Amino acid sequence: MKTPQKIVHDRAQRLRKLRAMARLTRKAITEKHQIPPGTLQNWEMPRFGGLSERGAHQIIQALSVEGVYASFEWLMMGVGTPPKLAPGTSRRYRTHNKPKAANKLTEEGEYFRSSGSKYTDYQLDDDVMSPKYAAGDIFIGIARSATREMIALVNRLCIIQLADGEKILRYIQTINPTAKTVTLFTQHPNGHCQHKAATCHYLQIWQVIWVRHVSKTQPARLSV
Repeated sequence: MKTPQKIVHDRAQRLRKLRAMARLTRKAITEKHQIPPGTLQNWEMPRFGGLSERGAHQIIQALSVEGVYASFEWLMMGVGTPPKLAPGTSRRYRTHNKPKAANKLTEEGEYFRSSGSKYTDYQLDDDVMSPKYAAGDIFIGIARSATREMIALVNRLCIIQLADGEKILRYIQTINPTAKTVTLFTQHPNGHCQHKAATCHYLQIWQVIWVRHVSKTQPARLSV
């Protein structure tokens, strides 16, 4: 049986492996994804208990943007599906009629489409998440259902299916998994949003793990 010290050490080693797969320095990750430098260093050394559950969710979401996908179970305990690179992350594409950006988006979308029903996609069509996101940007989320997973969604970007079936993209301020209520807020407080810091009932929630800024790389709208 592994000792707690060995578990923490192995966890840090897996985290360093993920960062190597993303080909990012510690400084690059901390600057791009708003993770304090000291915190990331403590996770990787490991020191002060190493990587926490909340930190694991944070780093998984950050690295997914870089095209590296890992499960919470693998990162924390070394079980389950090993991490993967998004299709095309480490190779060049040969394109004919499609621009490179569109081709990459299509292949990455196909990767998630073939990975099971736990994923859903969403394409932003308004300005409520500006300036960070704009109309046309594409998001893919992974379903969360366990109480512990739901609690960890506070301050996370999520795709939420409301009680009437509508899907929206928002940050979660508070959540009550038992009552299935959630308080949402937006990136842009002056945007046309019906759910600014308002509590509502939800049917299902997916944590966003993949984002592509189509608005900046490809004018055409692309569904995944």
